[in-house]
Amino acid sequence: MSAVMNGLPPWATAKHFRRNQGYTLVTTGIVQLLPANPNRIGCVISAPNQDYGAQLAQSQYAHLVDTSTAGTKISFTVPAGTSALLQFASQFMDVGTGLVSFLVITHGGIDYNITQFTSTQTWQGWIPLTGGDVVKIVVNVGVASSSCDYVLGIMQSNVNNRLMLSVNPSFANDQSINLYPGNRPLILWRDVVGDSITEDIYAHMATTQANIGWWDFFY
Repeated sequence: MSAVMNGLPPWATAKHFRRNQGYTLVTTGIVQLLPANPNRIGCVISAPNQDYGAQLAQSQYAHLVDTSTAGTKISFTVPAGTSALLQFASQFMDVGTGLVSFLVITHGGIDYNITQFTSTQTWQGWIPLTGGDVVKIVVNVGVASSSCDYVLGIMQSNVNNRLMLSVNPSFANDQSINLYPGNRPLILWRDVVGDSITEDIYAHMATTQANIGWWDFFY
C-alpha cells in the first residue's frame, strides 16, 4: 500500500532480496542465459575467461633473406580486434658480417625502435601489442652478398571470441552487448535499465564455447 502511495514500484521498497547464481555453457549458437523474471532487480554476467593457454601462435619465420639492400625483411601486423605479445626477435647471419638492422614497432603510424642488431643476436622482452600494430625488422645498411634468418616470436590473444548478449532471441553478431575475454563483468540494475531487465537474456559466443557465470537478483 505504501509503495503505491509513494509512487514506487514494489522492488524498490522490498526489504528482502533473493539471488541465484550459476553458470551456463554458451555456444556459438544462441542460448538462453537467464530466463525472464518479472521480479528481477539486477544481474551480474561475467566476461569469458582470458585463457592464455589458448592464445594463437603467430611467430613469423624468414630463411636466407637477402640483406644486401636496406628495407623491411620480416614483419607481422596484429589483426584488428585482437591483441598480441611480442616475446622475442632474432637475427642469424648466414652469410656476411657487419649488418646493421633494427627491431621496430609501428604503433599509431609512428615507428618506435626497440633494439639494434649488429650481428647474430636475439632480443627477448614482453611488449603488448594492439590491433593494427606492426612488428618488423628493418635493415638499415645492407651488406653485399649477405643473407640472414629472422624469427619474430609472437602470441596473439583470441579476443575475437567475445560473448554477445541481447534480449532478442535471434540477434546477429555484434548487434548486441559484447563482452571480451578478461574484461570486467556486466552489471545491470532495474533502476537504471528499467523493466527490460525482466526479459529473457540470450547469449552466444563468437568462435568458441565458454562457461559464463552469472548472479540473478530478485525480490
